[in-house]
Amino acid sequence: MSQVFAFAIGISQTNSNNEVLECLFPMPFLNPTHAILEAAKQVDHGPQQVDPRVVATLNAGADNQLVPERLLQADKPLTVIRLDEDTDITSTAEAYLKLQLLSHRLSRPNTLNLDGIFGHLPNLAWTSQGAMDLEALATARIDARVRGDHLEVSSVDKFPK
Repeated sequence: MSQVFAFAIGISQTNSNNEVLECLFPMPFLNPTHAILEAAKQVDHGPQQVDPRVVATLNAGADNQLVPERLLQADKPLTVIRLDEDTDITSTAEAYLKLQLLSHRLSRPNTLNLDGIFGHLPNLAWTSQGAMDLEALATARIDARVRGDHLEVSSVDKFPK
């Protein structure tokens, strides 16, 4: 492998079936070079769950440029994704990476291959407590009321605001 199209490390939210609902990649990279490329070469193509300690080692080897320090303190696996080419979307993590490449203005509109995006983005309730599986919404509302909280649903859609 000589080239990496995109690379990112982030955190994913999953449902009770451990299916990825959404991902946050705070520092995505498009066509990474130098230290970032060397870190990317150490992981397999596609998305994977990795222990934060492994990510800390990758981050240290990349001059601490891969992730914000706070993300390394996560108490659950982090999502690492490496794409070697801009091909059709094959996972929820890949869909969010490409959306975040656009949001971070690393790629111009209409330049990324977004084929397959709709099939890999689940319909979610976007709430005041984050993205939520639609099947979990009724229980979450009751749980919020029991705690004295209010759960506000801002939209139900495949795409976040």
